[in-house]
Amino acid sequence: MDDWATPQETSERLSYDHTTKRWTLDLGCLFAAIPSLRCRRVEARRKFERIWGRVSSDGTWQGDALAMLLLADGLGKTTDLPVSESATRLDVIASRPLSPKELCGVLEISKQERLRWTKDGRLKQSGTLTLNAAQQLTVPTYFALWVNNFLRNGRKVDHWRKSDANEANGSMP
Repeated sequence: MDDWATPQETSERLSYDHTTKRWTLDLGCLFAAIPSLRCRRVEARRKFERIWGRVSSDGTWQGDALAMLLLADGLGKTTDLPVSESATRLDVIASRPLSPKELCGVLEISKQERLRWTKDGRLKQSGTLTLNAAQQLTVPTYFALWVNNFLRNGRKVDHWRKSDANEANGSMP
C-alpha cells in the first residue's frame, strides 16, 4: 500500500463533531488523489457502508463523506478494525487493473488516442481480460498504479497530443 491509503491516513480523515455527536469519514481527498479509486467511487462507497455499518447505528452520505453515530465512545477498539479494513479494501479496489473505458475517463483521452498510444507503447498494458458472452471477447487492462504515477508526474497527455499533431503535419516537435 505504498502509494495508496494507509490505515493512518484513513483514520486522519475521520473527524468528530461534538455538537451532533457524529463521526465523519471523508473519502473526497482519497478520490481526488487516487484516479483509479475515483472512477470506482460507487464501489468504494458501498464497501465503506458495509464495513462501517458494523460499528455505526446509522450512516448518511454528505457528498463524499460518511457521517455516522458510532456505537462506541471515541476511537477505541471498535473503530481500529474498520479503519484498517477500510484501507485494505480501498487498496484492493484502487490497485485493480483499469479497463479501457476507465483509462479513457481517468486520463481524459479518446478511444482512438488510447488505441494509438497502446500500440506505440506509450500506454502500458497490465494484461488482458477475457469475457465469455455470446462470443469470446478479449479486453486490454492497464496498471492502475502506473496511471496514478503518470498523472502525478505531470500531464504528458497534452505533450503526446502536440507530438502526434506535429507528426501528422510533417514537422518534428
